[in-house]
Amino acid sequence: MTQRQNALPKIVLLGIGNILLGDEGVGVHVIKELERSFSFPSNVELIDGGTAGFDLLPVIESADHLIVIDCVHSNCEPGTIFRIIPEVGAPTIFQEISLHQISLIQILTLAKFNQKCPQTVIFGIQSAEEEININLSSTIESNLKKIINLILDELSNLGIIHLISAERS
Repeated sequence: MTQRQNALPKIVLLGIGNILLGDEGVGVHVIKELERSFSFPSNVELIDGGTAGFDLLPVIESADHLIVIDCVHSNCEPGTIFRIIPEVGAPTIFQEISLHQISLIQILTLAKFNQKCPQTVIFGIQSAEEEININLSSTIESNLKKIINLILDELSNLGIIHLISAERS
């Protein structure tokens, strides 16, 4: 998607997952923590996507840059964080790593077909536990700060980190 004339690029931070299934909800927990800890400029939108699926298409298509946070399922150590760029790595990475909400890839494909697909980065976090529980496992909880710092680094790469009003720790 092309940047709007004379406007800052719209950046969407999208946390997806089911908060009723422990680590499966890590994306939503990260968004909530970002909302509590930081104040973002007006061109950065934080979205709790939950399990919305295709209802997220308009949100995705409205963005110039999309940063997605979700749980992944792979054979890696719990808490492992993946940085995935779908345009570059999707064909091989997604054979080895399963994003829980696989419809995310379908949504990005549809947005690309509509010629409205933003530049996208996905942060996938290997879950430790998935059971009925509204809390994250201690493994994932202890990695939240690392995940948030990676997101802030991504925002810095987009040139807007200096506009965030809270201090990094």
